[in-house]
Formats: sequence, C-alpha cells, structure tokens
Amino acid sequence: MKWNVQLTTNDLSAFEFTSEDGKKLLSKYNRKQGSFRMKLNENYGVFLAETTQLSHRKFVISNVYGSEIGVVTKNLWHENTGNILLTQSGKKLHYKIDTFSSFMEINSEGSTQFCDFKNIPHPGRELHYMPILIALAWLYSVPAKQKLESVV
Repeated sequence: MKWNVQLTTNDLSAFEFTSEDGKKLLSKYNRKQGSFRMKLNENYGVFLAETTQLSHRKFVISNVYGSEIGVVTKNLWHENTGNILLTQSGKKLHYKIDTFSSFMEINSEGSTQFCDFKNIPHPGRELHYMPILIALAWLYSVPAKQKLESVV
C-alpha cells in the first residue's frame, strides 16, 4: 500500500499519512520525550524510544510501561536501510529510505508499505525519517481483524 505524508502543524512533529484508498494515519513525535503517538481509525498506539537520539545505529522502542516492543537497527554500510523487529508479532521488517526520490519502503513477509514524503520541506527532512518509519511499522502491529473492521 502507498502512503503520502505531510506535516500537519508548524512544529514539524505531527504527520498525516493518507493511503491510496483514503485511510488516514495520524502520528505525533515528541523529540524531547522520544514519544510516538499514532491513530488509525479507532486504533491507538504510543511508543517510546530508548534514546531521544534516533540517529543511533540501534535503538529500542518500548511501550508506555517500559516493556520492549521493538528494535530498530540500521545497516552498517548503508545507513538508509535496516530492520525493525516487532517483538509482539515476531515480525522482522526491512526498510529502505531513498533520499533522492523522497520515498520509503517497508517489507515484511510479502507485504509492502510505501511512503512518499515529498511534501515535507527539504531542509531538515532527514530528521523525520525515523518517526515516519516507526509510524509505518506500527501498521504491522495493529491486528488484522481490527484493520478489516475499521475499513468496512
């Protein structure tokens, strides 16, 4: 599925993702706290990054209770590629960020999410890569039954 992303406020931390079929995913990222808040229809998610420095090679994502729910690992030689392991679902997601065409791809077991982030202003755009990536990875943790009910 392809998603288009744009900033919804001037604080550069709130995003609105719109899919080709009209679904909307809202995401807010607080840099000081390292917190992510997401909403897709009636599904809500709150994550915390172990470190507020999302530029680290590896960092842990936890829930609001401090339990680890995922790990983001960047590849050593190609920093714009890597993996996200979602511990709850046991899924390993592979991501690739194409900075030249302003496009992101996330793959898992034959399922692919694409994201076009051309609408985000270019200076400082790289600060948004990880928050966008984590918001899209969250879609894989929403149970399939809830996704189907919210579409119908």
